[in-house]
Amino acid sequence: MKTDILVIGAGPVGLFTVFEAGILGLKCTLIDNLDKPGGQCAELYPDKPIFDIPGVPYQTAQEHVDALLKQIEPFDYDLILSERVESMAEENDGWKVITNKGSVIECTNIFIAAGAGSFEPIKPNLESDYSDLEEEKIFYSIKDKNLFKDKNIAIFGGGDSALDWTVELEKIGANVSLIHRRDAFRGAPDTEMTVRDLDKEGKIQLLTPFIIKDITSKNDIEEIKIFNTATKEDQLITADYILFFYGLNKKLGPIVDWNLELAGNKIKVNTENYQTDSITNIRIYNNRAIIYGIVYDTNGLPSNSAVVRLLDSNDVEVERITTKEDGQYQLSMTTFRHYRVIVTNYEMTKDTSFYVNSDWGAEKRKDFYLLKNPTVQGYTYFKDSVKRFASSTESQCMLITQENIFDLYKNQFDKLSNISNIN
Repeated sequence: MKTDILVIGAGPVGLFTVFEAGILGLKCTLIDNLDKPGGQCAELYPDKPIFDIPGVPYQTAQEHVDALLKQIEPFDYDLILSERVESMAEENDGWKVITNKGSVIECTNIFIAAGAGSFEPIKPNLESDYSDLEEEKIFYSIKDKNLFKDKNIAIFGGGDSALDWTVELEKIGANVSLIHRRDAFRGAPDTEMTVRDLDKEGKIQLLTPFIIKDITSKNDIEEIKIFNTATKEDQLITADYILFFYGLNKKLGPIVDWNLELAGNKIKVNTENYQTDSITNIRIYNNRAIIYGIVYDTNGLPSNSAVVRLLDSNDVEVERITTKEDGQYQLSMTTFRHYRVIVTNYEMTKDTSFYVNSDWGAEKRKDFYLLKNPTVQGYTYFKDSVKRFASSTESQCMLITQENIFDLYKNQFDKLSNISNIN
């Protein structure tokens, strides 16, 4: 097979490359290890809403993929699915690429739009072999929630996915049991509160502290053995479906065998032209950037259960995570956009804004040090567009006019670190 451009990765960036190349009269061939186009959007969270697409107020991940496929319909392209690139070599002023299934593609240029590599779900290590039930009765992500309508569902996990889907599936009539190894969760506090309320109302069953021990099955799930880590006793439960939300493992895969220069298990790229320096005519397209680090409390220790929220330029929440005992967080962003991160934990907070430019790279570390929430003790009143207030640290009152109230409030709240509350 011959083509002008081989695009490795059929996610949103790879699909849009077909559009851009098609306008220039170039033919693309896309190749992806998944069995469908769309990348993570289609495979991991097709029902998840997306709010940060320019000109599109709301769109699910699958709707975004469908729109991209519709957009490239006028152009000639090939789509190779369920195959991955095993090797690439220069040949006759071009490239010869071979897949794991023996497909051979000859091209002039290679665009790598593979994101951070492939993702594999973390699976429980059980005595029994449950592989025959996977994608039939056992799932690691939800592609169509209607499959679980009015069914008995056992959800294992303690993060945002486990909490969110417990709430969502209960809404469509599923009888949900949420099983977690401890009574504390790592998800958003408001969602956790909703789950606990549903449990109190008898709408779901919350089982903690339990871990899964084994699954008894033939052609279907017969029973699930779970172990109470507090009482050291086994308990049997039943379910029509099992959902494991233990997270994902990121794997670089065969990229390490492509003879490309790597830096820390990532492809080294010249950010001026997004080409590899070691081999020409290979261009890396990954419009995703990562910010990661550790959240520290006011004592300088890693902050457990801190809520880290990522907001776009319109202050619309894009992503939210809750830190674990080590205080670590990681957020995914799109390049060339403004973002704001708000970190909160009880009476501590941190708020910062930044722009993700071309110098950002694939990822950047930024640690957050929480501060106590500043508040004012004294009195406040409005009269003739003037506001007065007194703080516990200063005896005099400050006069703030309507024109400069915003800037003065911001400056004063940044300065006052030992004041209590507004009356």
